[in-house]
Amino acid sequence: REESLAAQQECDAGTRRTLTEFFAADVLLAADVIYDVSVIESLVLVMRNFLRASSSAKFALFAIMKRNLTTFETLMRHLDQHNVECAWLARGDACEQLPYVFPCKFNQPRHDVCIAKLTRRC
Repeated sequence: REESLAAQQECDAGTRRTLTEFFAADVLLAADVIYDVSVIESLVLVMRNFLRASSSAKFALFAIMKRNLTTFETLMRHLDQHNVECAWLARGDACEQLPYVFPCKFNQPRHDVCIAKLTRRC
């Protein structure tokens, strides 16, 4: 029982430290995280809470692959419902022109990729 309590306290301390560092950041980066409709609202809520924390200069950069129109529309609906503003930085052909940063054995076509800057709506 004591070991279990000690493990729980260590986990709680680690979680608090992680959350403190998360909310202290200025930029949230995410790529290829929009594919399961059942977790989109939770993802948007985490992002909204990040954007609300302290600085109004915070933003998130998301690289999104439009694999499924329903999933993409669900994301856009939840962003709107939770007052998250979406500004497209690159879409479609513009993404095809972006340089590859890391060497790849297979280069995925980028015509369905969108890169967005997400901010809190005032």
